[in-house]
Amino acid sequence: MGNNGSLTAGVAFSTNTPNNQGCSLSFNGSGSVTFAAPPTAATTNVTITAWVYLSSVSLRGAFVHNGSLVGGGDGFALGVGGTNFDTYGNHLILLGDAVAWRDSGANIGIGWHHVAITKDASTWQFYLDGSIVGAKASLTPLVPTGGAALGMDTATYPRNFTGNLDDVRIYNRTLLSKDIHQMYVQGLSQHVATR
Repeated sequence: MGNNGSLTAGVAFSTNTPNNQGCSLSFNGSGSVTFAAPPTAATTNVTITAWVYLSSVSLRGAFVHNGSLVGGGDGFALGVGGTNFDTYGNHLILLGDAVAWRDSGANIGIGWHHVAITKDASTWQFYLDGSIVGAKASLTPLVPTGGAALGMDTATYPRNFTGNLDDVRIYNRTLLSKDIHQMYVQGLSQHVATR
């Protein structure tokens, strides 16, 4: 994310990375990394990408939230769940526009996977391992304010994640499909995705 964050209890650096290169952040379901300001205040032309490690097909929680950490409903978040971050499942899920959920319908799987969402003027697109796996009509989030987090949604509704995160990026532009695919391919030397 290019910003300095604060780790809480329940987050640790981990050698659980494919090929034992570098480190990832391990979340035990109660911790998070918080940032004082959101990386972007954009509500259109945005992209979030991350490498995620899931140990189960029955998880829930936010990978990354860009917006208020006190539960104001602004910004947007990407995570895992059934039909939202509150239900257990393995789908790639988007939260935005106060509390409007968008379920990609795509199972992430177990192990390391590259996930991404992009938003242009009209559509959110979901990506898994470099390929588009879903598109949803645009919901425009409220302008992100007051912070960002990894491993949780907000302090009011934590929706903490259990698993590992690595190389989380938030862009204030819509990456093209070929850019996301290239990011996935380049990351394979360090992150071996399994299904």
